[in-house]
Amino acid sequence: MSESTLDWSNKRVVVTGGAGFLGRHILEGLRARGVSEDRIYVPLREDYDLTEKDDCVRLYKTAFDGQPVDVVLHLAAEVGGIGANRANPGRYFYANMAMALHLIEQARADGLAERVGLLGVAVPELFLSERHRRELRVGADRPDLHELAVALG
Repeated sequence: MSESTLDWSNKRVVVTGGAGFLGRHILEGLRARGVSEDRIYVPLREDYDLTEKDDCVRLYKTAFDGQPVDVVLHLAAEVGGIGANRANPGRYFYANMAMALHLIEQARADGLAERVGLLGVAVPELFLSERHRRELRVGADRPDLHELAVALG
């Protein structure tokens, strides 16, 4: 794992996609950095449709019983497999951009923009073990993302 200068132990962290394959490893990394279970919130798709602005608004208000979110690690994505992705690229692009934009905009509107530390692609570099990064080829094709992740960490 990359070394982090941020004290994670007192952060309230929302991990979208935290129930997925990558998300489970990110949660392990957060716990290893001292983040307690009561400071980690994983929104589930059945409770929040992050492509909908109102659900993003509700997420920020309810994740920690009205306490502000400190960091959002946005890993959630709408995907359909290789065939579906090729047949409907616009649909998946739109859904994934909508999620990211709603999360970012609501953070700004709630005054959390300074606290939303990072979203999406740089997250694996900060929390995955070397073995998992090799298996997932994280950073292999995008050395610039590795540099960004190290800088953020």
